[in-house]
Amino acid sequence: QGKTILLADDDLVASKMTGRILATLGFAVIHAQNGQEVLEILDQRSVDSPIDLILMDIEMPIMDGIQTSKAIRQSKHKDIPIVASTGDTSENKRRIIKDAGINDVLGKPFFKEEFFQILAQWFSK
Repeated sequence: QGKTILLADDDLVASKMTGRILATLGFAVIHAQNGQEVLEILDQRSVDSPIDLILMDIEMPIMDGIQTSKAIRQSKHKDIPIVASTGDTSENKRRIIKDAGINDVLGKPFFKEEFFQILAQWFSK
């Protein structure tokens, strides 16, 4: 309760479904459709209402998840945990994701159990 997740995904159906799951778990959810929106939302948030985790789609228009994560890691928001959401979980893609400063990877499509496990891991810290 009381935690906020920034959900960045250009697939509106997937974003709404994931957002509903998160809301039923008690999270506040903010939606963004591309990396540029993510950066704008982060800059608009006050210290009193922080983003606790970013669930970042890797393939998005305007600014993808890799570019966005690199920009976040060089900003005042650099400590926010980022979980990549991607259909490509190959070793090469995982290396690129890690090099961008992303903390964890959730493969698409994902099972609720795997999703819950990743959330529990990051919110138990």
